[in-house]
Amino acid sequence: MVTYLGFLAAILTTTAFLPQVFKTLKTKKTKDLSLIMYILLTVGTFLWGIYGFLNHDIPLVLANVITFLSSLSILILKVKHDLPLILANAITFLSSVSILVLKVKNDLTRSS
Repeated sequence: MVTYLGFLAAILTTTAFLPQVFKTLKTKKTKDLSLIMYILLTVGTFLWGIYGFLNHDIPLVLANVITFLSSLSILILKVKHDLPLILANAITFLSSVSILVLKVKNDLTRSS
């Protein structure tokens, strides 16, 4: 009975994710999808799959392998299509951090 409940949960959660996968693959639009969310989801489902494998839990393995592959495909599309934006945001962030570090260093030098 518990295994059937696991299979039902696996089918529902994996199926719920598939419309987003199909839509993203069809439209190739990933701008509004969160990069961090898909990184975390992809790594998390990979780890859940390993956990299920080590515990011989077939429903857990199947659901997470399918969801891992689905989220990985979206993550790859996200990085591929939004790479210039991702890089621009990273450069902006690093510039801001550099300015802050220089300001703190200046303030510390003045106060010494």
